[in-house]
Amino acid sequence: MEKNILLITDYNDLYRQDIYRSQGIDLVKFKKTLEENGYFVTQLNYNELLNNDDITSYEGYNVVYTSSENLEYKEYIKDIIYELGKKNNLVPRYDLLMAHEDKLYQEILKKSVGIKSLSAKTYATMKDLYKDIDSVTCPVVIKKCVGAGSISVYKANNRNELIKYAKKIMKSKTFYEYYLKALYKKVKGKLNEHYFDDEKYFGRLVLQQYIPNLECDWKVLVFGDKYYALRRNVRKNDFRASGSGMFSFEIPDYRILDYAKQIYEKMDVPFLSLDLCIDTEGNVYLIEFQGIHFGPYTLINSPHYFKKNENWERVEKKSVLAQEYALAIVKYINEKDN
Repeated sequence: MEKNILLITDYNDLYRQDIYRSQGIDLVKFKKTLEENGYFVTQLNYNELLNNDDITSYEGYNVVYTSSENLEYKEYIKDIIYELGKKNNLVPRYDLLMAHEDKLYQEILKKSVGIKSLSAKTYATMKDLYKDIDSVTCPVVIKKCVGAGSISVYKANNRNELIKYAKKIMKSKTFYEYYLKALYKKVKGKLNEHYFDDEKYFGRLVLQQYIPNLECDWKVLVFGDKYYALRRNVRKNDFRASGSGMFSFEIPDYRILDYAKQIYEKMDVPFLSLDLCIDTEGNVYLIEFQGIHFGPYTLINSPHYFKKNENWERVEKKSVLAQEYALAIVKYINEKDN
């Protein structure tokens, strides 16, 4: 692969991976670090690439890009990146863009790379869930597929709660359209007798294995060979740690870091965000992951990072986000070329 990088920014010419997602990382430092490592950087935003340039002319580039929290703009990005991926090396791969804040596709990707943790089932209609409901063991964690920070994440302690939360997640715009159409058809005298046989609850969700008695989970960010770990305590009278705001930079059980390293190597990415937990018997589980457009709080605020030689070594040093992104990309591309 040539040492050419196509760096794509958004409508505000930002590469949004900073601690505030309305901001972008320092592109001057980012590009300088890439160039110091022998790469030639071409920077364009999505609009320029699509409307003022010939997107099909790019071939043999390392395409460095990020995602968006705006679902409509994310679909725009996906269309462009999919086309670029036909003739270029995407950094990260397209399936990490697919998995961005999509818990259902995360489960698919986990299976494809051989990650078996935690056990999960995925559904898009209540009809499908009802078919399997006798095989669901409660308590179980139920999640809406889109979202972050524990939004639309519930613990169903029994079958009734499972149905209640599933319907709450699936009661989308289509639910109300379903009944409005029925009312309209009834007024017009055109309501088919089989109309109400169709499904009215649509919405992608994940049922995930529940781990009891957790006091915390761990946010682990991996950038190349550097590991950053943040303890997140579970909220009082809750089971969730994500979004709790109760954070501390403690030394994790090294089984957490060992498992993070295993997942990172399987995922084949330059950088990775992992939500991990460890049970009372010392088993480590992967709750969720992101390989693109994730919060960098853990890296920016950590007073140290960890590296694995024969054993885990703690390095007391603050990191600079833009430089770590660039160095992780350089390491990833160089290893691919060798």
